[in-house]
Amino acid sequence: MRYILLLFFLFGFNSNAQDNAQIGLMFDVTRSTLRLPNGEIYINTGGSGGISEGSDATGYDTNFAIGIYTTTPLNYTQNFGLEIFYDQTTSPKYNNLNFSVLNIVPFIDYDPFEINFYMNIGVGMGIPLNNPQFSSTLTETKIDFFGKVSIAYEFEGIARFEFGGYPGVREIVEDTFIRSKYYFGVKLPISCYFD
Repeated sequence: MRYILLLFFLFGFNSNAQDNAQIGLMFDVTRSTLRLPNGEIYINTGGSGGISEGSDATGYDTNFAIGIYTTTPLNYTQNFGLEIFYDQTTSPKYNNLNFSVLNIVPFIDYDPFEINFYMNIGVGMGIPLNNPQFSSTLTETKIDFFGKVSIAYEFEGIARFEFGGYPGVREIVEDTFIRSKYYFGVKLPISCYFD
C-alpha cells in the first residue's frame, strides 16, 4: 500500500513541474449496487465475438466517495490521470453487506472539441478494506476490477464536474457479487489554487 502512495506522490510532484498538470481532491455522490450473475449466457457476434454472462442489479443505494487525483498532459487534447479514492458499495436488497474499498484508477482524458469538455475512459482495481460476513460457501476475492467511463466539464483552475459510471468487470466475492456504480463528482485542482 505504501508503495502505491509513494508512486502517486512521485507522479504528482513530477507532473507539477509541467504546464497544466493538476493534483487535487475529489468528491463523488454514487448510486451503487451489487450485481449477481443470473446464469444467462450471451454470444457476442459483432467485432471479436466471444461469450459473456448476464447479471442482475440488486437495487441501488446512495453512497459517497472521497480521494485524491492527478492529471498530466500528454498533448493539447489528451491527459493521463490517476484517481485514488475510498468508497463504500451497498445494496438495498442486502442491507447487511457493506464493502469499504480503496480504488486505484488510471484513466485517459480526451477533449475532442478543445473546449474543456472531456471524455474519460479507464480501468481500475478495488482493494477491499473490510471483510463482510458471508456463508461458508462464498469466498471473498482480494481485488476486483472495473472500468471507468465518464464525461466532464472543467472550469479551468477552479473545478471539474464529472458524470459517469464504474461498471464492474470482476467479482468482489468469487462467483457472486460484482460492484457497479453511477456517479456525479467534483474535482478540485488544489495545485492550481497556489499557482
